[in-house]
Formats: sequence, C-alpha cells, structure tokens
Amino acid sequence: MATLWILVSSLVPLPSFYGAIAYDGQSGAYGFAYDQPSPVAAGRRALDKCGSPGCVLVLEFADGCGAYATGPNAAAGAGSDYTRTTAEDRALAQCRSTGGNCQVKVWTCNSTPGTEPLQPPYDGLYFGPAPR
Repeated sequence: MATLWILVSSLVPLPSFYGAIAYDGQSGAYGFAYDQPSPVAAGRRALDKCGSPGCVLVLEFADGCGAYATGPNAAAGAGSDYTRTTAEDRALAQCRSTGGNCQVKVWTCNSTPGTEPLQPPYDGLYFGPAPR
C-alpha cells in the first residue's frame, strides 16, 4: 500500500505559485507579486502595488523568479527562470537587444519552484494587459 501511495503522489504535480511585475515607464513606479494562486491574482496584486495610473503588466510567470530591466530610449526587457540571477540575465539580454545600457529595476521570486516558468508570451515584454 505504501508503494502505491508513493507512486500516486509522485504523479500529482506540485502546486504552482505565480508572480507578476508591473511597471510605469514614465514615473519609474513598480509593483510586484509572488506566491499568488493564479496568474490573474498575481497581475492584479502587482498592479495594485505599483500604485500609478501608468502601470502596466510587463511580466507574469509561474514558479521561479522574474525580473524587469530598462535602459535609455525606452529600452526594456523581462525574463523569468528558476533563479533570480538567470531571470535578471534574461531581462538584461532582452533589454540590451533593444538598445542601450540597461539595469534591472525590479525582481521577485516565488517561494517554491514546481513547474517550468511559463513560456512566451509570458516570458516577454508587455505594454498593456498580459494575454489570458
């Protein structure tokens, strides 16, 4: 019986946690969310925390970490991964590909990794509400 329990429990996926980052390019205000039960909850919390009418969601991700970087001339990039360092590297690489000397403006991580970070378009840059 114990063997059956181990087998069944190994087939049940780990719960996912969701994070999001909102950013206002005009004011530099930002908000972030982590450990949320859904992408919608994460997006709403990040926008609420941002607190500026110009805030938009720039990244949603599942598990792991997310980061957002900006640079001169509206250069920007977002990235997610299991680690903060790699998420920041991805955000910087995307930002630099649009031009400029970029810096990470905000990052956040969920507490417990479980599944792969969401694939594009969630690992990309947004200038409006993230698709559902």
